[in-house]
Amino acid sequence: MMKMDPDHHTRSFDSFTVTSTASYLIESDGCPGGVGFFLHRRDPVSGLWIRFYAVSLVGMYDLDNDPKFQNAMEFIGVLMGLVTLRWLGVSHAVINVLGDNTPSLSWIQTWKFKSGSSTSAALLFVLLCHTGSLSVGDADFRAGVDNAADGLSRGVMPSQLGFSQTLDQSFTKATIPAGIDLLSRLIDPSVELMTEDTLIDTWVLMMEVLTAFQPSSSLSPCPPPF
Repeated sequence: MMKMDPDHHTRSFDSFTVTSTASYLIESDGCPGGVGFFLHRRDPVSGLWIRFYAVSLVGMYDLDNDPKFQNAMEFIGVLMGLVTLRWLGVSHAVINVLGDNTPSLSWIQTWKFKSGSSTSAALLFVLLCHTGSLSVGDADFRAGVDNAADGLSRGVMPSQLGFSQTLDQSFTKATIPAGIDLLSRLIDPSVELMTEDTLIDTWVLMMEVLTAFQPSSSLSPCPPPF
């Protein structure tokens, strides 16, 4: 019967996967000029998303506004959201993602990445999920005109949107924590990992920062030594 009618008498291995409810949501945007994102946490009573953190990182890389870096920067926007959650102490959590770039949303769900400008970012993504026991739940597309994070990637400051300039609510390029800053420089899309030595050195530096981040699930940001 399985051979004759597989649609009715068989199941895929993926169908046995138990999915958990996401506790956090990253709403992100990226462009060659920068990235920006909001972090949301789920209200345990209402189940609604509550926006609690905002980040704008503009001018981090010298990409000459080249559109060939668009997908890589969209991916980096999501990645920096994950890094920030980890820095805030989040671990063992499922995280939903909302963005306006289909390729980057596909990468984080399938773990199939485009090499070249995204190689170092993909390496950090894998290490981050592994060390922090983080996983991506839903990755939903939202058109750019409806993406609230669009302004953050183009220079709108979190303070203009009502967020405190202290690290418990937001940061920008000028106030980025040292550990997150180091990771952001290691994933510069204009620098490709070309040799085994470069890959190993980058791996080691990433692991040093990630292992220094807070291991608890508390949202109280106690900045690590980096």
